[in-house]
Amino acid sequence: KISPSVMSDILSQIVTKRREDVREAKTKQTLDQLRASLQDRDKDKHVHPISVMRRVRQAGSLAIMGEIKRASPSKGQLAHASFDLPSQVHDYVHAGVAVISVLTEPTWFKGSLQDMAAARKVAEQQGLGPFFRPAILRKDFIIDRYQLYEARLHGADTVLLIVAAFQEGVDKTAQLSGDERALDLKHLADLIAESRELGMEPLVEVATDKEMTVALQQGAKFIGINNRNLHNLDVNTDTTRTILSGVDMQKHRSVIFCALSGIKTRQDAQRMEEAGVHAVLVGEALMEAPYAPWKVKELKGPGRALPTLVKICGIKDTMAAANAVHCGADMIGLVFAEGSHRKITEVQAKDIVRTIHAIRASSSPVSFPQQQQRHGEQVDPCRWFATWAEEIANQARQKKALVVGVFANQSPEYVNKVAESVGLDLIQLSGTEDVPSQATYVRPVLKAVHVADDTTLEALMETTSKFAGKAVGVLLDTKDPQALGGTGKAFDWKGASTLAARWPIGLAGGLGPDNISRAVLSVRPFLVDVSSGVETERSKDPAKVEMFISSAKFPFDLEHETTRTEAKRIRRESIEAKIAEDPLAGYFPARFGDFGGRFVPETLVEPLEQLERAYWEASHDPAFHAQVEQLYKHYVHRPTPLYYAKQLTEAVRARAQKGEGSSSRPGLDNDPAFYSGPDRGARIWLKREDLTHTGSHKINNAIAQALLAMRLGKKRIIAETGAGQHGVATATACAMLGLECIVYMGGDDTRRQ
Repeated sequence: KISPSVMSDILSQIVTKRREDVREAKTKQTLDQLRASLQDRDKDKHVHPISVMRRVRQAGSLAIMGEIKRASPSKGQLAHASFDLPSQVHDYVHAGVAVISVLTEPTWFKGSLQDMAAARKVAEQQGLGPFFRPAILRKDFIIDRYQLYEARLHGADTVLLIVAAFQEGVDKTAQLSGDERALDLKHLADLIAESRELGMEPLVEVATDKEMTVALQQGAKFIGINNRNLHNLDVNTDTTRTILSGVDMQKHRSVIFCALSGIKTRQDAQRMEEAGVHAVLVGEALMEAPYAPWKVKELKGPGRALPTLVKICGIKDTMAAANAVHCGADMIGLVFAEGSHRKITEVQAKDIVRTIHAIRASSSPVSFPQQQQRHGEQVDPCRWFATWAEEIANQARQKKALVVGVFANQSPEYVNKVAESVGLDLIQLSGTEDVPSQATYVRPVLKAVHVADDTTLEALMETTSKFAGKAVGVLLDTKDPQALGGTGKAFDWKGASTLAARWPIGLAGGLGPDNISRAVLSVRPFLVDVSSGVETERSKDPAKVEMFISSAKFPFDLEHETTRTEAKRIRRESIEAKIAEDPLAGYFPARFGDFGGRFVPETLVEPLEQLERAYWEASHDPAFHAQVEQLYKHYVHRPTPLYYAKQLTEAVRARAQKGEGSSSRPGLDNDPAFYSGPDRGARIWLKREDLTHTGSHKINNAIAQALLAMRLGKKRIIAETGAGQHGVATATACAMLGLECIVYMGGDDTRRQ
């Protein structure tokens, strides 16, 4: 740890020491030898660097850059210095970070090139492929081209170049030797160019207005604004906003700006985002977080979580169960609690479970990984509940629906007997009972926690956290002296929303089709549970079930959306920058080699570019997607069914088995393993798009186009049609949305139709 008396000289000290380090490295392996090693390595195309610019843009409106750091000059050895690097990288990859920054400076930060190489290896082992794995950043004090080759050889996709290190006076006492160069702006420009030649777009770090001007003049495309003063290591998070306020964002719209240092909370990240950055680098806050994926979720804010799981509780018959599953329910709740009018017998439960097993093509309960079922008094609730939330979500998606048995204040012996007899996947305890340990029950346990009007956030956190290591999830429900659940009464979601930012929770109590979108958008629970809210006269109402599930999966609340900024956070400048850099590569691939392109009158260029920008923005807006999905499901009637064309299949297969017709792939007709014997010939299914509203697939396109037109503020739609179906669909969409519509049809087409 650096003492305050020498803190003002820290940058010069580090740069001087790095010169010595590079000199020593060159005695062990010359630059030419380094280049030769890199050329041998590059024969394998899989080791080539990926585009850090593309990875940051793929992340959406705010990319998270996670850091691997063991020490720092301001704090010395960090508490997490003995962390397990592979585990940390694994968590970063699965958290969806765009960049993994690895400190490789050995003296003050205790890093190494081996750390970076290990990080690259672990990232590649996660199976995401080169297009989606995080980019690897070598974070160091790069002052010599030798370090660029080191970086590439050890797996870097990008490197850090600090403008302050190339300012006059930083290495004024340096004695240069061999091919060493003075640290000036010409040397900085040459390192930027050589880094690009090696396939790495460098991250150019600035900390003042003057340094920003230098970076932009040098043509930097990827600029990080350090909120930490490298001369005295003080942190001021206003630095980013202050510096960016002086940048002509329109002129430099193709530049990606990042905020470095001092970002620890969602509020910090939000301030950086509002200042105009595209990404934030987070070090200690992520390294010290109990579970990095959940911390990343918190930093990125609401609106970016996985789709909420839906549990339809109180199912009493096979018809209701099948309907709920087909509508998209992730869990089916069977009530065994005494005193509930929804209680069913074991015989009824077995019939329902058999129906669900038939739908999911499985005859046994889900087998959850044993390693997840660890226990102990010191289990961290964030990591525990987040890990289990992901596991439950994965199983629900794979199996289509999980069966949950609901009990209240009943003995573990009885609960286990029913679970084994019926074939439950999960157990829900909705009473006031405790969960002694996870081993007490034969299935993973969800624990209901009852919330009263006067329950404080502190009490809620204390109550839920004590179930970590015992229950796999907690479900917040309304406290009612008359019942333990299914009351149809809601509680104040404010505390639940705050708690959900710390670890996953389930939400129940007073939910229904009318408020579920608002609940999901406000709280962001990983699971919602409904019973009375989808009933009519104490029976499950299929229409309410369908509406509830759709609204929970694709939440859209107009009043709520217009008051929140989440759907609007993709700044106009950011969108224009992404399109301006290369509008036909990655976002709008309209040209394929020598083919394609845009050939239109000049007067149409600007309207088309306006439409292009609006489409890009809408395609990244969850509110727009939700609105489209709602109309697809409840107006267009999607998804359409598949129909087995029995007679057509029989006719085709009869001809095939007689040897008539031939395959489109030479040689396959002579292959006895291909369509041989009674299996020869295709089975034909028809996708019944003709069953959508208006009788064709055209309505799918027309609905979304009309919504996009409204987003642009347009009042009239003009369409051209040949066979008439597109015109009908357009007119229908406009009539539903209140837009004026004019349809043109050619004279010959009119007579023919």
